[in-house]
Amino acid sequence: MSGPMPQNTIRLPVNAQRWSALTFLHWPVAPALIQERLPRGLHVQTYEGAAWIGLTPFLMQDLRVPPLPALPGWSTFPEVNLRTYVRHEDGTDGLWFLGLWSTRRAMNAAMRTIGLPYHRTEATIQPVGGGGMTYDARPARHAVPLRLRVAVRAGAPISAPTELEGKLTGRWNAYTVRGGHVWRVPVTHQPWPLRRASLDHFDTDVFEVMGLPTPQVEPLVLVSPGVDTLIGVPRPAGPPTSRTRPGEAA
Repeated sequence: MSGPMPQNTIRLPVNAQRWSALTFLHWPVAPALIQERLPRGLHVQTYEGAAWIGLTPFLMQDLRVPPLPALPGWSTFPEVNLRTYVRHEDGTDGLWFLGLWSTRRAMNAAMRTIGLPYHRTEATIQPVGGGGMTYDARPARHAVPLRLRVAVRAGAPISAPTELEGKLTGRWNAYTVRGGHVWRVPVTHQPWPLRRASLDHFDTDVFEVMGLPTPQVEPLVLVSPGVDTLIGVPRPAGPPTSRTRPGEAA
């Protein structure tokens, strides 16, 4: 279940990677807005009556298939994901990705074959003194566009996250749809080292692009230097579904 402590033991990972220079931006939204986008078998997860959307820019590092080493010069690149939080009918909870963008064409194509909505972007990440970061993502040709410019200033380290912070960041499964079925992908990593943060600059068109209303409240902002992550074998999690993602062909 969601929370700050790892829930999965992955003995035979299919993928290893490091998520670095990461910012969590979260907004509360109406649950019905999320539920209409989910496949059969997944239900929007709420906290005090609200669903949540997270926008997460970060640096993917050392992407590899164990036991092979990472490919120098290719395995590190910026990524951005737009995510929400769900519970499956079997009782497990996790992430549902509304959109993902990276600068690696080959990885994007590979991830789309397993149902993850990856798109091409041009992006840079620049660490700022004191634990802050700046991100700049720009539309790429022939892709779902993304414009994102973020500058965050880190505050003090968090010794113990709040219940909400733990639930939004500590997610140990991701869901996707492949072959007409919902699949669950287990994830594990050490607890997030988190710091609360503030925005110095924020500009994006991701909500408009994804057909979502632009949030009218300030986001909850957290940053992390990163974690080393293992991805487990995906497994079917539910019955066939005919639901498709917004903007994709049936």
